[in-house]
Amino acid sequence: MEQTIEQLIDEIKAYSNTNLKEQAQSYDESGEYPEAIMNYLFDRKLLHLIINHNELNGQYSDFLEIIRLLSKTFAAVGSILFTQATCGVYPISKFGTTIQKINYLERLMSGEMIASFALNEVESGSNIQHIHTIAEKTDDGWRLDGEKVTISNAPIANLFYVVAKVYDADGNNQYGIFLIERGTPGLTIGSPDEKIGVKALPVSSVSLENVEVNHDALLGNTLDGLKQVEQILNKLRLAIAAQSIGIAQGALEMGYKHVTYERRFGQRLIDLQDTQVKMAEAQTKIAAAEASLFYVLKHDPNDTIQVSMLKLIASGTATQVTETVMQVTGGYAFMKHNEIERYVRDARITAIYGGSSNTHKRIISIPWLKK
Repeated sequence: MEQTIEQLIDEIKAYSNTNLKEQAQSYDESGEYPEAIMNYLFDRKLLHLIINHNELNGQYSDFLEIIRLLSKTFAAVGSILFTQATCGVYPISKFGTTIQKINYLERLMSGEMIASFALNEVESGSNIQHIHTIAEKTDDGWRLDGEKVTISNAPIANLFYVVAKVYDADGNNQYGIFLIERGTPGLTIGSPDEKIGVKALPVSSVSLENVEVNHDALLGNTLDGLKQVEQILNKLRLAIAAQSIGIAQGALEMGYKHVTYERRFGQRLIDLQDTQVKMAEAQTKIAAAEASLFYVLKHDPNDTIQVSMLKLIASGTATQVTETVMQVTGGYAFMKHNEIERYVRDARITAIYGGSSNTHKRIISIPWLKK
């Protein structure tokens, strides 16, 4: 009998509360890629939820629920998975040509091939209109040159989605996403970056020097990069919002266990009014973030401004709630290896990747500038 989407979510929840919880801290300390965990998740066919009319009859909202559950225990695993989903599977399924789908889609969904989305640059960040990476048309295809930084999954990726600028015959800017396989001459992957949070998420720079690819490497065989990147980032930002909520919930649950702990002498921390107020405020912020995610998914998950507001709310919730938990648990949370400090570190990345908080504020303000 085929597994239902409800059964799959229950399985992931149970796995997160047992196997994942047991391994999260050790992977965070070592910074190693959690290959066995990811293979288990790939085998559950979670990435099929990105495709419309999948055999599980699931939706993208079901995938986001899985990201929330995973991130509640181990945020880095959520990051690796949603990078593969939103920046690997989704672009090919949505924009890819028939031959691109044949070559890559099934391998990406199974985890046989790992994807990395190379947009970010030192000066431009994730603003596509300010990137410096150039793609020049040649007789045989395209030649790319540029430098990308802090690219998720890059150290382990087999396929890179490189966002580049193209000058047309009139000197105007166009943009495209180019599919470049690892091992292509001129493509260099930097050493893994050291991070303070989501340590098991592989991140590095990507350098392109006279990288030659054929005509079929252009995603969708069209220079429609502005629209493509916007839709990809919307999917990514929804996943980061779900992750943010999961991180906040995981931290609050750990904090709740500590403040309700029965002490041999003196009051429990939860018996102090100040603790009650702070924990109540944290719970309310999480509820507000959950409501915002539900609203955006129900009304228009492709509305870039709504998605930006959601990401601001959710990432802010993650950082504020984890800081609150550290405050109310006092010296205990400040000690390393108790996991609360891991949640505090992991929460900070939610306000950075997928576009910084200032980037989203700029996006939200765009309609006002047109009046």
